[in-house]
Formats: sequence, C-alpha cells, structure tokens
Amino acid sequence: MDFKNKQYHSLLDKGVAIAEGGNPEGAIEFFQQAGGLFPERSTPYSFIANALADLERHSEAIDFYDKAIEILAKPYYLYNKANSLVSLGRLDDAIEYYGKATNLNPAFGSAHFNKANVLKEQGRADEALAAYNQAIDASPDHSGAHYNKAKLLHNLEFNNEAIASFEKAIVLDPANGDIYYDLGIVFYVQRQLEQAVHYFGKSIELNPTDLDAHYNYGMVLTKLGRMNEAQLSFNKYRTVQSEKMGD
Repeated sequence: MDFKNKQYHSLLDKGVAIAEGGNPEGAIEFFQQAGGLFPERSTPYSFIANALADLERHSEAIDFYDKAIEILAKPYYLYNKANSLVSLGRLDDAIEYYGKATNLNPAFGSAHFNKANVLKEQGRADEALAAYNQAIDASPDHSGAHYNKAKLLHNLEFNNEAIASFEKAIVLDPANGDIYYDLGIVFYVQRQLEQAVHYFGKSIELNPTDLDAHYNYGMVLTKLGRMNEAQLSFNKYRTVQSEKMGD
C-alpha cells in the first residue's frame, strides 16, 4: 500500500474511532481529509453522512449520502438515506429508498423491516404486512419483525395469526416484557382469560413498574373470580402509580 493510501485509511480509522467515542462532529474533519485524498471514493462521503445523521443534521446528511450513492449505490447507503428521510418526515421518499436498497440486496432484512414500519405508520396495512414477511424471509430471527407483524395482525383482527407471531417473537426475545403484555391483550380480547392472566403475569415479572400490566392483570383475575389476587394486583398498581407520580 502506497503512502497516500495508508494516509487515507489512517484518517478514516481515526474518524471512526472518534465517532464511536461519542464525537461525530470531531470525526467529520478526518473523513473530509480522507475524501480530499480520494474524492472519487464513496466511503468518506458515507461516513460524513453517518456522522451528520448522528448529529440529527439529516438534510445535510442526505446531501452526502447522495454524493456517495452517485459514486457507488451500495444498499447500505440507500438504507441510511432512507432512515434520514424518515427523520425528516419524508415517508414516501423513504419507502422509495428502502425499496432501492432491497432491490439491490433482497436479503437486507433491516431495510424490509424499516419499510414495513413506515408503511404501517401510513396506514398501508397490506403492504406493511408483505414487507414484514419479506423481512422475516430475509432474517428469520428478527424478533422485531415478528413482533410488529403480530401487532399489525392484531389490529387487523387476525388474532390467531397474531398469536403465532407473538409466540415466535417471545422465543427470539424472551426478556421483552412488552411482547408478553401484548399477547395477554390478544387473549383478553378473545376471552381466553387463563392465557391472558399468564401472559400479564409474565409481563409484570419482566416490567414490574408497568401500570397497564398491573391493572389488566387485576381485571382478568377479577373476571376469573380470584378476588384476593386481584386486590393485591390493584394495590400494587396504586403503589407503582404513587411512586411514579412521586418521581
């Protein structure tokens, strides 16, 4: 490797170390210097864009992603640009760029997942569901894709399918109390109270300060006629509520 190349990589490495140390502003100077040595290379522009995105300067970040993409349209550049577009509220443009990323790399699970989340936010449920399925096909162990798919299925009242997706999410992320809580809600809606009380109880074990979990746990126990346990749950609800108000 010649001296110029060594200097280029040294500058990039210094910038990355500074950015990872929590100073993206300070990293930009090193990335700019690297780009000055080889303006025909895409990496410095993408690193500058990433640093600007970390600083929430998304409009500027997009300009640098565009410079990187003009040189070489890597899927990750397109994906990162889409993320900045989301931060700016430009959701249709973001969907376009997530799509470009997955066209280049159909196995890019995170791009499918983020696209699905944006489609869901826009109320485009069928398209969102298809994108979650694509995310799962690309990354079968992506717990967030299973979880968000499950919530969407529940919203669409496909509760049996939702239960299967929640259960898969739990297998992949067993310490996430929110998944147990949401699965408890599905069983509660379906009046499967024994299952509901089990999952609300598990949610409380993992998130002991979750007011909704304590309240719904008490409600289900009441419906099951387990009044002493229900009273204990409501007492705990009031205690947690008081502690939170004190904070």
